[in-house]
Amino acid sequence: GSGVLASALVEAGYAVIGVDRSPAMLEIARRTAPGAEFVLASMHDFAFPSCAAVFAVGEGLAYIGNEDPRETLPGVFRRIHEALAPGGLFVFDLVCARQGRPQSYIAERSGAGWSVRAEVTEYPEQSLLVRRIRTHLDSNGHLGESFETHRVRTFTRDHVEDMLRSAGFSVRARRSYGEIPLGPGRLAFFARKPSRP
Repeated sequence: GSGVLASALVEAGYAVIGVDRSPAMLEIARRTAPGAEFVLASMHDFAFPSCAAVFAVGEGLAYIGNEDPRETLPGVFRRIHEALAPGGLFVFDLVCARQGRPQSYIAERSGAGWSVRAEVTEYPEQSLLVRRIRTHLDSNGHLGESFETHRVRTFTRDHVEDMLRSAGFSVRARRSYGEIPLGPGRLAFFARKPSRP
């Protein structure tokens, strides 16, 4: 992502390696957290080094790219478990499917010279959430507009917890990171590697 979490971790004294498949995001992250190391890669095939913790905030593990997270997440969870020190922590969030009406809404934000509009539609039969995002920017008197589509795989809470336990983690799920609530349908998972084998 943009390096905000990496910057906070560096300021707290941690050695940080950030992973993103977007060169543009890595450029932003390097400016935001110059004390961190950043690698152009996907977490779905990244060779995790020995570490104390792994974070994947903002649904990064569920984005559909060259791989389908339905197929790759069990292996990602196992590799993270192997890389973590005993007692190590793995924290991430996902969009979780739920009973009832599928998600369908529009979210908009704007400021001086910019606006972002996201149309969000969930397709439960495909375990899929799609965001169609329009960004409008006035930069030095020049108006610009961009469009992008994000395709995110959805999972049930039980399925995610089962995958984590199969990889060797204990797990709990929350609807927030501390006092910071997550958006509609999101869950944060806090998975811990046992202190002793």
